[in-house]
Amino acid sequence: MANGFTLIEILSIAVILVILFLAALPVFYNQKGQSSLDAAVSKMIAVLELARTKALASENESRWGVYFDNSSLPHYTLLFKGESYALRDSAFDQCYDLASGLALNNLSFYGGGQEVVFKPVSGQTDNFGDFSLDSGSAESRTIYISWAGLVSLEPLSTSDENRLKDSRHVHFSYSNPNPVDVLTDKLILTFEGGVSQEIILADNLSAGQIYWQGEVEVAGETQQIKIQTHYLNDPSQDTVFCIHRDRRFNSKILAIDLDSDLGASPNLIYYNADDETIKGNSIFVSDPIWQ
Repeated sequence: MANGFTLIEILSIAVILVILFLAALPVFYNQKGQSSLDAAVSKMIAVLELARTKALASENESRWGVYFDNSSLPHYTLLFKGESYALRDSAFDQCYDLASGLALNNLSFYGGGQEVVFKPVSGQTDNFGDFSLDSGSAESRTIYISWAGLVSLEPLSTSDENRLKDSRHVHFSYSNPNPVDVLTDKLILTFEGGVSQEIILADNLSAGQIYWQGEVEVAGETQQIKIQTHYLNDPSQDTVFCIHRDRRFNSKILAIDLDSDLGASPNLIYYNADDETIKGNSIFVSDPIWQ
């Protein structure tokens, strides 16, 4: 009786081993992809929570945020210091690339855009919403951010209907079909008693947006105002103005005009003696929305 295996038996065993190996490959790669996705999700949550922690601590007396880039390869997130990604201090940037095969998708933040910015002390955000992290194996995880700044893998109450809002932070849209002329135009602040402050737009631009912050003396009292745009002459939507006017540092009636708008003053927004905000007289301006 012959000992050992015949050539046919050896080849048959080799074929079986190859088939088993090939059958196991998808499982191996799926597990590898899932492990990579889980690690990326944990990292993403950690970056968001780090930005919120820095804002809660009012680190460097600033807001902190996270920007999501899904147009470059690899996709990445960037932790930044500042009012927005466009106005950030790049010296504090911290960039985190996603692993190969992972993608940022379905960015859906209130107000649009690709960033979440957390407010000092409260840790709240105006950019609440959600986004997904996807892997090549069709696995996906959704990360949710609430208006309170909380981050979770479970759906949160992203509505801010019950959040206390006031006139310290106001947004409104300006829909003039003629673009704001940043080379020649100016904003005019007129306080009660006739005190005015002109803001020349050409001298107050940062990263393509209007940005001015200053103090104005009115009848011996200092008024502190900040005016900026989140969108300026954006072809996809209206210009969006953002005004910060804290009543603790402002006591005077105020009208804000855009010099080139021919509407009666105030043509953008008006703050009355009770600190209420009233829509300007321009046909191009929307009702102010307290944030």
